[in-house]
Amino acid sequence: MKDSFKSTILLFAFSAIAYANYAVVRPKKDVNRVKSIAMEAPEDSIPLTIKDIEGNVYKTVVIGKQLWFQENLRTKTYRNGKPISKKLSDAQWKVNKTGACAVYNNDTIKEQAFGQLYNWYAVANPAGLCPVGWHVAKDSDWNTAVAFLDSYADTTERKRIQSEIAGGAMKEIGITHWVAPNTGATGTANFLGYAGGNKSPDGKCNDVGAYGYWWTSTPSSTNEAYGRLLSYFNSNIDRYKASKNVGLSVRCVKNQ
Repeated sequence: MKDSFKSTILLFAFSAIAYANYAVVRPKKDVNRVKSIAMEAPEDSIPLTIKDIEGNVYKTVVIGKQLWFQENLRTKTYRNGKPISKKLSDAQWKVNKTGACAVYNNDTIKEQAFGQLYNWYAVANPAGLCPVGWHVAKDSDWNTAVAFLDSYADTTERKRIQSEIAGGAMKEIGITHWVAPNTGATGTANFLGYAGGNKSPDGKCNDVGAYGYWWTSTPSSTNEAYGRLLSYFNSNIDRYKASKNVGLSVRCVKNQ
């Protein structure tokens, strides 16, 4: 685990330099700003669980007017029944430009808790990752959820840190799936964000327990796409750009 801390998010093509130099004056952090989650749709119209094509069952959670998976996606099969490439060697992962998924260090115990790590080519595959009626969360979906949880959130293109409290609301409380101190975790969004780590462009797995990374389905350039990051040492949620051959977690959102 200590080695994973030394693995930094420099392994991503984050465009970090562009984000690192901004100066922001923010209101004083106030965890009471986080809105409580309320059912805004009739309760009997909201599915409590959803199955993917493989029969994996996922709990759901309402955030504002959105319905999200409460768990990371685990499927190894596209919605159309086509298998997703898996068990690639590190060398194969590095050069692969098609959809692929992997389990963190091939650990089946971690698979159940953290789900699969998908490259962005799998996210973007028209065969579809999420069940019918659902889609991989877009950049705008994440922005909507963050803005609902924190009325002071900044979801503009200029800011890497979108909120200093919404990340804590989205993290699971405690250290079952996070390392100590899991700072600022309140769990009020009931999103159950875990620190599932990542699979870097060279195929190595990093950061389980320390960071949770999620793809969006929104590209930022030919070689990069937007993602979101939760950390063990703060309650932020960060927006960043990552190389498309990185392996990250995925959450599905119901179509509206």
